[in-house]
Amino acid sequence: MRKRFVVFRCPVCGKFTYAPLGQKTRLCSFCGKIIRIDARQAIVVDDAKQASFLVKRYNLKGGEKNYLETLKAQKKELLNLIEEVEEVPESSYEGKEVASSSKTRRMFIMLKENCTNPINIDELRELCKKYNLEWDWVREQLEVLSKEGTVIFPKPWLLQYISDETVEGYVPKKRPSRKKNSLYQVKNLRKALANVLKGKNEPVSYNELVEILKAKGFTLDEIEETVRKLSMEGLLIEPRPGYFLWIGDY
Repeated sequence: MRKRFVVFRCPVCGKFTYAPLGQKTRLCSFCGKIIRIDARQAIVVDDAKQASFLVKRYNLKGGEKNYLETLKAQKKELLNLIEEVEEVPESSYEGKEVASSSKTRRMFIMLKENCTNPINIDELRELCKKYNLEWDWVREQLEVLSKEGTVIFPKPWLLQYISDETVEGYVPKKRPSRKKNSLYQVKNLRKALANVLKGKNEPVSYNELVEILKAKGFTLDEIEETVRKLSMEGLLIEPRPGYFLWIGDY
């Protein structure tokens, strides 16, 4: 059965985004906050492609009206779907609780023991109970660690711990900060990427896209970050793995 998705508004920045149906937490691609998903204020769609399209549509001027109209029409179906999803019991973690120590140390033990491979944020939230940690505090620390590069989000609802520090040295490794691109550089790359894709009549492979943009002077890191953000904004879709198609306006 195809996995369904929900489109909803970030409670922090107000931008629309999406997640798999049943997901309770995700990283907002716009404001960088780890947010709680209120499924009762979301719209259910059949696949990620449709969700991406609606995110783009609702984030345009006047899009909120379309969102509210669809939400009202879909309310009954949504409540039934939520009941079905919530019937599935959440994961429980049994076993000896981690010995009491500083909160920071316990958090890094948890990350090292469970998050060296991508883990669903909902699952991580449940793990906090085993390590005697408050989720709200952990969430705030993860937002800071993501800026340092100690944790990454392969997908907005997945988290991975990538620090090579040992648990004994639980303070995250300081990575050299990368110089931020100016707003002009970011806009220039977005425009260049859009022009490349709009000039094609079919999806373009990621490798071809990278080679074209690198020839224009952009770095691989800049290209990867821009592709990720444009995909989350619904301006770029991936009709098949490794191939991208532009559906934006500029």
